[in-house]
Amino acid sequence: MAGLVLFDTNILIDWSKGYKEALNELAHWDNPAISAITWMELYGGADVMDVPRFDEFMADFGFEIIEIDAEIMRKAASIVSERRRHGPRIALPDAIIQATADVKNLTIITRNTKDFRGRNVRVPYELETISTTMVVNVDPPGDTPVKPRTGSKFKRLK
Repeated sequence: MAGLVLFDTNILIDWSKGYKEALNELAHWDNPAISAITWMELYGGADVMDVPRFDEFMADFGFEIIEIDAEIMRKAASIVSERRRHGPRIALPDAIIQATADVKNLTIITRNTKDFRGRNVRVPYELETISTTMVVNVDPPGDTPVKPRTGSKFKRLK
């Protein structure tokens, strides 16, 4: 699909763990982007995804990295302050991702329904956790099929 969308860290981590639903969601979008915070979280999590593999992944999908500017930081500070007063609280990295989406008028693709809510949030699938170390039942909510984006070398998995 056309249009820039903002991927949250958890979808990219799911891809690195081999969840087909994450690949299907990534393949759906023609113009994926991540916040500089997501980039930092992924590079900082070397145990999750090795750097050369991450670099190849970023290039193959053509991710745009959205830098954090003063407008985004002011919006993030406002989100943190508002959530501190009215709850639930939000961590600064998530506030920066939300602010990036708000300032740039982007949809956030995430599984994090605790911190991200509202009109500009898409939850493409859910993971059911049966223990702290085991995840099962990877099912996208609803019946909406996800079509591969045009020109992608990555195809939907069945």
